[in-house]
Amino acid sequence: TSLQFAVALGPLNAAATVNPPRAYGEHDLGADAGSQIPAATGNIPLVINLTPPSGGDTTWIEISGVPTGVSFNSGTDQGGGVWSFTEAEVTAGIEIDALPEDSDADFTLTVTPYTQDANSATPTAFTPQNLLVVIDAVADTPTLTLDLAEADDTASGNEGTAIALPDIAASLNDTDASETLKIEISGLPAGWTLSDGTNSSTDPTTDVTTWNLNTLTVTGPAEDDADFTLTVTATATEAATVDGDTSDGPELSENDNVATTSWQIAVTVDPVNDEATANPQTAYG
Repeated sequence: TSLQFAVALGPLNAAATVNPPRAYGEHDLGADAGSQIPAATGNIPLVINLTPPSGGDTTWIEISGVPTGVSFNSGTDQGGGVWSFTEAEVTAGIEIDALPEDSDADFTLTVTPYTQDANSATPTAFTPQNLLVVIDAVADTPTLTLDLAEADDTASGNEGTAIALPDIAASLNDTDASETLKIEISGLPAGWTLSDGTNSSTDPTTDVTTWNLNTLTVTGPAEDDADFTLTVTATATEAATVDGDTSDGPELSENDNVATTSWQIAVTVDPVNDEATANPQTAYG
């Protein structure tokens, strides 16, 4: 006598691990030239180790929680913040190749491994793991113009008079409200006064961010006809700071939180001949 049994073998567990459990990158992928970058500039690699089950089952992963504006160098966008990656794509290396513009917001991705037997109608999902992506803030270089041109400029006038400076305009290129803008004028000689008609300063360097930048003048002593050069500097500063709290994805460094651009104004002071006076005396002969 014999009995027959139908034995159904389910898939063995697949596993996907993230190592390390977080990834680091620069806002805008470090695109702003001249910044001091503590993290790698460019694409952000995700270190994911996928262990497929034995038996030749099809294995893949899904990454969920993907923010709008984030994309990868491979994989398939399934919509709704979910991307899928084949085993071959995981092995080749997954990288983030785009981020939301001007954003330094950290985000957490969920990595879930799947397997499916050739004879199975539905895939099996296994234990998901989280991967924190830390985006370091990088200040964008601000725009600065003198008389509408991004270039050095000149000014001239007579000694002892108010010499008009070029119109100054500056703006932030990061417009998500994470940066502040400061405008300074430096190089003012001793004895000279910088003014916009309302505010005035005799300091060598003056913060003119809140001044009227279209009515600036410099005035020197009556007998000072020495030429000099002023430097106009626009500075963008990111608000993010290193707070020591690693649980929420810290700011990696404040070294790249400041970006500046500068132009110079060559001021020519024209001498003025002093008026000659005569005081005739009585002559006798």
